[in-house]
Amino acid sequence: MVVAVSAIAGVVVYALIHPVISPKSQSTTPATGSDQSNPALDNGAKDSGITDDDSNNSTSSTQTVTLQIVDASQYNSIVEVRAYANASDDGTCGYTFSNGTTSFTKTSQASAGPSTSNCNTIDVPTSNFSAGTWSVKVEYQSTSKTITGSASKTFTVE
Repeated sequence: MVVAVSAIAGVVVYALIHPVISPKSQSTTPATGSDQSNPALDNGAKDSGITDDDSNNSTSSTQTVTLQIVDASQYNSIVEVRAYANASDDGTCGYTFSNGTTSFTKTSQASAGPSTSNCNTIDVPTSNFSAGTWSVKVEYQSTSKTITGSASKTFTVE
């Protein structure tokens, strides 16, 4: 009976300790590997010495990221624009709408996710537009780092 209790206690102690040790060693290795293998794509590694040294050697201190406009369309009485940047930093998104000599600008916040920053969806009443083909240029700017990105898309207002 004493042997059985000791064996069970040993298994329980091992099970409790093993998960604590294992995740630490697993999470350290991939992070180090990603820092060294591709620091330009690992935005979480931007604060590491490796990436900072690499960025100091570049000709520009501004990092440019890809910005994607997911949607720019009229839905009934609004024009909706959704976009995201391949950066995981909070920031702001500026939207410049233009049609010929007419243009206006709106802004929204960008919320950081694990691998992208989502520009908050912007809804603009169609009363701000004349009928025709419009373009929107979306520009992302990180609030904590020198990271920018932009993209343009055309859409039709009826």
